[in-house]
Amino acid sequence: MNSTFMGLEINKRGLLVSQQALNVTGHNISNADNKEYSRQKVVTTSADPLYDPALNRYQGPGMIGQGGMVQRVERVRDAFIDDRIVVEKNQLGYWTVKDNFIYQIEKSYNEPSEQSFRAKSDELWKSWEEASKYPEDRASRTVVREKAVALSHEVQNIYRQLDDLRKDANRQVEERVNQINEYAVEIRDLNERIMKSQALGDNPNDLMDKRDALIEKLSNLADISVGRSDKDETIVYIGGENLVQGEVVHKLEAVIDPANNGLFAVKWKGSDKTPKIEGGELGGLLEVRDRILRDNINSMNALAVNMADLVNEVHRDGFGRNGETNVSFFRQL
Repeated sequence: MNSTFMGLEINKRGLLVSQQALNVTGHNISNADNKEYSRQKVVTTSADPLYDPALNRYQGPGMIGQGGMVQRVERVRDAFIDDRIVVEKNQLGYWTVKDNFIYQIEKSYNEPSEQSFRAKSDELWKSWEEASKYPEDRASRTVVREKAVALSHEVQNIYRQLDDLRKDANRQVEERVNQINEYAVEIRDLNERIMKSQALGDNPNDLMDKRDALIEKLSNLADISVGRSDKDETIVYIGGENLVQGEVVHKLEAVIDPANNGLFAVKWKGSDKTPKIEGGELGGLLEVRDRILRDNINSMNALAVNMADLVNEVHRDGFGRNGETNVSFFRQL
């Protein structure tokens, strides 16, 4: 027999559902400026009806509704879009780092300007031309020497700037490795808290927001991918190998590589294995340091050496004002 308070109970449940919805709405509004927050919504369902089918139930109207109830509070978030954000952040970090360093490399060459390598080399060739017209003139010879000194200083200046950029990229490699490890540990800790909460039947939306935010930050540093197939275990991969697996984290480390001029090599901690890093800021830094800057430094060295050798070869065939010959114009320091 239905209780006389059944109507009141249904109304009470309706008020509780509405109250929960208001609380979630207030939570959404209070986090309106939180970029790491995902909007939440209340999912309601009907309560179990009065009387289940059975031979010994009350002989009266059965399956009577008992109002609504909150089934869960879920995030309004799409896992497919999250994975696309991770992929695009990989590329964003990679190209941002390369763009910044290439801009600084261009500034090192200082082209086009009157203080660039090309301008100073042009001045040197012009001074040679003038000296050829008046070979006995001491002033024209002095001008040639001063222009050569200015060109040498410009070459040294460009080399120092490129070398400093490479050292800066190397320092940033170590910083990014440490930052990746910090994010990995935080994700591991959140995985542990989320799994414990879910085991108790809760839906830790705010903790999952924090984890997703860390994954996005991590994706900006390295080309990661996220495994979500196991609901009890979120896995973060770098180059196909586990960085974070549930409550386990495998850290990276930056070790000095004697084969690469003492610069840092990225390894799995406690192993000689090198992770495959081709994207993110770390991938961009390795590309800039080990290819772009190295090639620029080698090209500048080759240009300076070849220019000095060719000038010296021609200069040794000439004669000084005192009749001396076989003298190099540029000296190797």
